[in-house]
Amino acid sequence: MNKGPSKSEFFILILLYPSLYLLSGFIHELGHIVGAMVSGVTIVEIKFTANVFSVSVNAFRKNLILAKLLGGGFQGMFFLIVSKRYRFLNIVVGSCFVYSLAEAAGLSAIMVICAFVSEIVGHLFVIYRAW
Repeated sequence: MNKGPSKSEFFILILLYPSLYLLSGFIHELGHIVGAMVSGVTIVEIKFTANVFSVSVNAFRKNLILAKLLGGGFQGMFFLIVSKRYRFLNIVVGSCFVYSLAEAAGLSAIMVICAFVSEIVGHLFVIYRAW
């Protein structure tokens, strides 16, 4: 009885992971939009192009914490669904949630480390499992 994903399934995941991560980037920015709307922060600009996903907000005398937290939170929840089948992606889920906390706290170095873990290390692990 097969207890996990097959090698061919991991090979397909190698091809899908970059697109999956682009989708999660869109979901990340969608989380910022929802957080801004819930907290009453003004959304100044929404930019979704082929190489840039970005949401700019104006938080004059308002709190940005919810808008910042929901970006990584939405992204982490997206990968949480995928990690039910691929348990090793729990490191990506954890990285997204730590990223959201670091973003809310303004800790840029931790954000870069978390992005590296979730994008590069996650994909390398998929390649390793397909090998």
